Amino acid sequence: MEGKRNNRSSSISTNLERRNIMLNQIGAYIHCKKCLNELPEDQSPSEFARTQTGWTEKGLQIWCNRHDLNIAHIDFLGQKVGYANV
Repeated sequence: MEGKRNNRSSSISTNLERRNIMLNQIGAYIHCKKCLNELPEDQSPSEFARTQTGWTEKGLQIWCNRHDLNIAHIDFLGQKVGYANV
């Protein structure tokens, strides 16, 4: 019985470690320059942001919904990409 508890405890610990990996790992943010210029004093850039990010034929695009403009369009130059193993 004790062995089963240890295995379950180990499994829970491993799942928690994996879950921590899935948390936000962004080290540097990308923001709309116009949004930053209009940023209210009582909000952070992430609270004020109204962006969407998605795949395009060439790569990944970040779009500002507030200003209806492109923030970044990353071209992967035909390279295969995949999701991080989390």
